[in-house]
Amino acid sequence: VKTRHVAFRPIDVKMGPDGAIYIADWYNPIIQHGEVDFRDERRDHTHGRIWRITAKGRPLVPRINLEELATDELCEMLASPEPWRVQNAKQVLKHRDRAEVHDNLNRWLAKQDHTSDDYYRRMLQVFWASEAQGVIRHDLLNLLLKCRDPQAKASATRALFHWHDSIPNADEWIELLVNDSHARVRLEAVRAATKMKYPDACQIAMRALDHPVDRFLDFALWTAARDLKSTWVPGLDAGEIDFDGDPNHLIFALKAIEEPNVANRLLALASNTDLSADLRRDILRTVAETSANGNELQQLFDLCLQPSTDGETRNAVLAALVDAAKNRRLKPSGDLNALATLLQRSGGGTADIENVLRLAGLWRISSLRSELFNIAAQAKRDGNVIASLDGLAAYGDELAMKMLSEFAAGHSETVFRSAAAARTMLVDANAGSRIVAQRLVASLENDDPSEMIRLTLRTKKGPDLLATALAGKSVHPEVARSALNELGSSGLTATSLTSALRKAGGLEMRRGWVMSDAERLAFLAEVEAKGYPAAGERIFRRSKMACQKCHAIGGAGGQVGPDLASIGASAQADYILESLVEPNKKIKENYHSLIIVDQDGQVFTGIKIRETNDSLLLRTAENQILNIPLKSIDERADGGSLMPAGLADTLTRSELVDLVRYLSELGKIGRYALPREKYARTWRTLSNDERKQKSVETLLASPASDWTDRFSAIDGALPTNDLPALSVGDQRVSVVKCSISLDNPVGFLKITPHSGVHVWMNGNEVADHANLTVPNGEHEVVLVIDRAKSIPNVSIQISN
Repeated sequence: VKTRHVAFRPIDVKMGPDGAIYIADWYNPIIQHGEVDFRDERRDHTHGRIWRITAKGRPLVPRINLEELATDELCEMLASPEPWRVQNAKQVLKHRDRAEVHDNLNRWLAKQDHTSDDYYRRMLQVFWASEAQGVIRHDLLNLLLKCRDPQAKASATRALFHWHDSIPNADEWIELLVNDSHARVRLEAVRAATKMKYPDACQIAMRALDHPVDRFLDFALWTAARDLKSTWVPGLDAGEIDFDGDPNHLIFALKAIEEPNVANRLLALASNTDLSADLRRDILRTVAETSANGNELQQLFDLCLQPSTDGETRNAVLAALVDAAKNRRLKPSGDLNALATLLQRSGGGTADIENVLRLAGLWRISSLRSELFNIAAQAKRDGNVIASLDGLAAYGDELAMKMLSEFAAGHSETVFRSAAAARTMLVDANAGSRIVAQRLVASLENDDPSEMIRLTLRTKKGPDLLATALAGKSVHPEVARSALNELGSSGLTATSLTSALRKAGGLEMRRGWVMSDAERLAFLAEVEAKGYPAAGERIFRRSKMACQKCHAIGGAGGQVGPDLASIGASAQADYILESLVEPNKKIKENYHSLIIVDQDGQVFTGIKIRETNDSLLLRTAENQILNIPLKSIDERADGGSLMPAGLADTLTRSELVDLVRYLSELGKIGRYALPREKYARTWRTLSNDERKQKSVETLLASPASDWTDRFSAIDGALPTNDLPALSVGDQRVSVVKCSISLDNPVGFLKITPHSGVHVWMNGNEVADHANLTVPNGEHEVVLVIDRAKSIPNVSIQISN
């Protein structure tokens, strides 16, 4: 059911006694809560609608007064194709004499055809009708739990959860049904296992892992492990259970409970040679992320030092060790100078070199400092230079400041001069502010100052110090605007730095899109009459606007702002306009930023994800997850919106009209509604690189730091016009990749277009990709696009 009427708000749907479909319609053009004034005259506080939908040319179902029917007649209603009659017949039976209902239900069931496809579903209705009277029909339950109808069997299995203590053989049935051939039955059996009171309950539930596991069953197993923790963990310690000797089962359960004291067990399991490389890698990463024990971290480090450890595992563990040192201030307990071995072995050419370079500084290994300096000065790969600068900054001393200052003044690449200048703020904010100011003055129109501003804001006094350092200096207007946008997206109020940047850039003090009521109404009328949503979409996708950095559409994009896939259907145009020009006036619930100052004076801002007894998780505007130990927090305060104030100031009137029109169309019937089909929407593309590559395989081996995010449009297609072009032999190509997860046993990928695009899946080239058949699991798909062909966009449609 679709309509273009702005007030149609269906909130419930039911089948009625006459066979018609009834829709409860809230009938209100305003559905926002705190974001729109409660006194807004468009709010409808009195009206609502009930819609009745009937089939044309077909009579309605005759109405029956169920209360007047005899008990045997009510039993006949249980076979009705009308859901209302079935449901309400059971409600009436519930209040009849128990013995009478029992006898009539038995007689009715005995008359049913045992060979019918509906037989067990009718038996289920009898079971439910008895259940409503508080009677558990063990005879029927036993038949249903071994019947051929998987839906009826799954429904009966749920009774094992609700009536576990009243069913004598419930545990035996649960143990049998976790291995059922049907996934829904296994799901219900796993949930029922949480009612068992023995240590082996979790062991029994984990047997479902021996069969295909979709996301629903995965969540049920994760929940079961946590719900049963108080019985199975002591049972494991006492040697009462061993998870059937299957390390996969034990690993899943240990990871689910997310407790630091499981790290030692996981480490022991990681030595099992029967484990797959992916599972072993996952175990080791989990240990590094959860362990608070230096000896356990040392075991991980020792593993990285072993030449036999594969590169992917080593890199995953090293990345987790970086996180442990950076966010939890933990490091291995042994000789950390052995890190030099990894640096020498890599020769600067492997993916894990970046984590090694960062660890050298985080662990303050003095013997490697000069090595970092040399790599930063000579490295050809961007990621190595940035990692070396991160490592140097982590030393945090006078010599580190000297080295970073030299790079800020004299590195051969402008981007690295800015990167080095930014990191001086983390070592010495007083001296660093002067270096950053010099870099801002020297920056050209297209130079990006974002990181310099971002790291300036990471220090408590940084904004005021930089404002002082900019006094009397001139900065290119475009550089100043970019810096102001980054400042605006921080959620911080830095008045002195805002004024200093505007003055240095020769920018007028922000007037913004200030409109009177009459001007706003005229503007909204122009949006309706002249707004061009296709042009608005192009504005939304501009990299300088950075809309997709914070907002997703259909799940693709940033997550620090609301998903905009249905914003046009749920919000009025005036609310959208106000959100663009005054983002801090009304902030959607759960999207206020949080400002944290730690004991070292570092400042972190982001959207709160969750808070545990030990740590606070924030999502930053860069879509990074920060895990901040609670004991390190010195101050916390509420911030504003992470959307930069003044972002819309850079738009002309016609551009703002088009942008508001585009957002107003999102979710409405037509071109800008999410399609029903599933598409790959989140992509990564290889960045610009002027070096000519010998083969596509060389490109695909590029490290993670060389890939940047891209997102599909609302129709599922990825525009190619702004993708970087790279040289492979005599060809110019663009390379994008995405991850695809399939829950069903088999899926199909339709890749468009067929010509001019070469496809790699899981590292192997695919000869014919017209319609790919793909098995269950995670898959990486890479598209290599021939830029000599006219290919405006690419897409991957996913179906089961």
